[in-house]
Amino acid sequence: MTCAYKWVKLALALLTVVLAAALIYEATDIYLTGSAPENMAAPGVAVNQMYTRADIAARLRRIMPLAAVYLTVLIAGIALKIAVGGRERPRAVKPSGSAAPVKVRRAARIAVFAAAAVFIGLGIWNGGLWDVLVKAVNICTECIGLG
Repeated sequence: MTCAYKWVKLALALLTVVLAAALIYEATDIYLTGSAPENMAAPGVAVNQMYTRADIAARLRRIMPLAAVYLTVLIAGIALKIAVGGRERPRAVKPSGSAAPVKVRRAARIAVFAAAAVFIGLGIWNGGLWDVLVKAVNICTECIGLG
């Protein structure tokens, strides 16, 4: 079981690099060419005309199978880590009486992670992703002086 866990860790590391490279490639390509290149040549074109939500979503959908494989390997790694016996490194000794039970801390971490995932999903669904993209483009073009 320990050998399988090591292979899953290696696969996860490789998938992390590949997923990061794919996201960087797509983001750079979207920024350089625009999702709607026919609108970029016209004078006075707004950002929401160059980068349409549907086009960006269609381009990022190509990465979704890779993200699904990554998530599957991540879940398998977590399951194997639990089966192998938890952490690899010894924990630091905590002062007596100040530490909450391990199960309570683990439940709190899971609850905070779930809440964060829900709020990120709601922000994307509500159009917050678009606002972040527009602000990032404005920062690059105005503050840094790329435009």
